[in-house]
Amino acid sequence: MSTRSDIFRSRAFGCEWAAGFAKLEETRQLFEQLAAQWRDLADQLDLMETIARHQEKYNGFNAGGTPPVAPHKIGRGQAEDLLKRAAECQQMAELASTREVRELFIDLAKQWRDMAKQVEHLDRITPRTSLFVSAIRVLLSNMTAMRSS
Repeated sequence: MSTRSDIFRSRAFGCEWAAGFAKLEETRQLFEQLAAQWRDLADQLDLMETIARHQEKYNGFNAGGTPPVAPHKIGRGQAEDLLKRAAECQQMAELASTREVRELFIDLAKQWRDMAKQVEHLDRITPRTSLFVSAIRVLLSNMTAMRSS
């Protein structure tokens, strides 16, 4: 969807490639975890961009053409979940045995924090988009359930 998510997917591919050549099982697993994180991040970014485009389309106004009275919250706790992922990456960076892997996890942590800021920004979606937001919540919970299984 975006150049940034394409970059994240290419980083995932690079990590998958590195995992294939890893000599140690622990190193292979780390690169596989990195690849999964980059793919998840790309998916989250695509989702946030879809929400932002939808929000732009309605230009922050409800059906009557007036500004919304109360903001609608997107996926309560979504920003916190993204910040938890950032903390997990930061922790993995501290445990990494090589500089390269450590830097990759630090970069991932930064990207998750940036995504959390975007979610907080998009937290003011108009009432007209509440049905769309409900669908997004279902998608996010499905992604989380798939990631944990």
